[in-house]
Amino acid sequence: MRKKDYLALGMLGFFLIIFSIFTTKIGFHDSFEYINITKNFIGIENINLFSGHSLLYPLVISLFLKIWSSFVMLKFVNVFWIFLIGSVLLVWLKNKKAFVLFAFSPLTWYIAIQTTPVLPASFFFLLAFVFFYKKNINKNFLYSGFCLGLSCAFYTPILIVAFVFILVYFWETGFKDFIRYLVAMLVGFLPRIIQDYYLFKMPLYSSLRYVGSNFIVFSGLNPLAKNVNFLSNLWILSVFVITAPFLFKIYKINFKEYKKPIIFLGLISLIIILRAQEIKYFLIISPILFILLSKVLNKKDFKWNCIISVILIILLTFNFFVSQYEIRIQNDLVEINRDFDVDYIIAGPSEATMLAAFWWENHPKYVWWEDYEASLENKTTIRDYRFKVTPILKLKSNLEIIVNFNRAEDITYENYILVLRKEAEKAEGFELIKCYDELCTYEKG
Repeated sequence: MRKKDYLALGMLGFFLIIFSIFTTKIGFHDSFEYINITKNFIGIENINLFSGHSLLYPLVISLFLKIWSSFVMLKFVNVFWIFLIGSVLLVWLKNKKAFVLFAFSPLTWYIAIQTTPVLPASFFFLLAFVFFYKKNINKNFLYSGFCLGLSCAFYTPILIVAFVFILVYFWETGFKDFIRYLVAMLVGFLPRIIQDYYLFKMPLYSSLRYVGSNFIVFSGLNPLAKNVNFLSNLWILSVFVITAPFLFKIYKINFKEYKKPIIFLGLISLIIILRAQEIKYFLIISPILFILLSKVLNKKDFKWNCIISVILIILLTFNFFVSQYEIRIQNDLVEINRDFDVDYIIAGPSEATMLAAFWWENHPKYVWWEDYEASLENKTTIRDYRFKVTPILKLKSNLEIIVNFNRAEDITYENYILVLRKEAEKAEGFELIKCYDELCTYEKG
């Protein structure tokens, strides 16, 4: 590498650090789930956890939060994966154009500080992809499989990406190579299996939770989720500009020469648009897109792509710096805990995880509204799902699958207050005590 390359990598690292320090936003899709699990690993147990994904990334973050328990450190860990991806493109692949496209991508900066396992999963998937093509490296095939398995260990949806990758790249290879690759993937997946066994005494617990949740969606038992979301969120289509303004130029790529990566990227993009509807998933494939795009952009295209990208980055992330909403919530929690000496704070539906994430102490404990309601009604089961098979044929017996979600603790709550956001609908049977900047407190009437 030349001095200019080291300088470019150093500048990326510097701006990522500045970005981490001065942004004020913490809450993104699923972020509070991972933050609360991470805090639990360092001894802050102020809420009964919700866990619907792998717990491997929270474990990794917790190693750093033990050094410095703060949201800044949390964001440092998140942006470090962005730095690593950039390093692979520049240092290992020596693809300066792909590195610059990645470093200037609005998508990169939009995702950088989000607490999501998409970040480490994207890094290890890039390694899997690169190793697969590095025929000059001994046992590159096994390294690729290991990294792909590790990527799946961090984030379950990568299993879909892995399935498409194997389908495309192993269509014409021998069965022996396919099995060897799967074994290497299994070795990479082992950290998650070991963690699940240690935490839940069930080696595939988090994987089964994910499969079960998707089964509920696909069977139509979840009224809030759909099998196919196309046109339900047109914002997802903006990803083709947010990833890179000149991404459309990829049509110039030689299809015969890059047939497999193009087919793979096309299928994954289609799945994300039809099913996932989340921009962050495109980070998984964006480095590969940039590798291909770097081969067809001329100097003029490259220059204008970077200029437009800077404008989009400012527009997309401006609110990350100026938003005071989450700061006000944290300040409200400080005042609430100063004003009220309670053991429990009952939070409104879906808000307990947010409030607990912003509180860095064990006391008081934040309680899910569903659990509070179940305690009043003396219920053991919070919710259940039933899936019945009603065949045309008259069978000896018909299949019915029942899944219960039971309360973890049989607690009757005393010495508590209810905390809701100002705009939330008032809870029946509660009287307003005091409102703060963003939150209001209530007591049982």
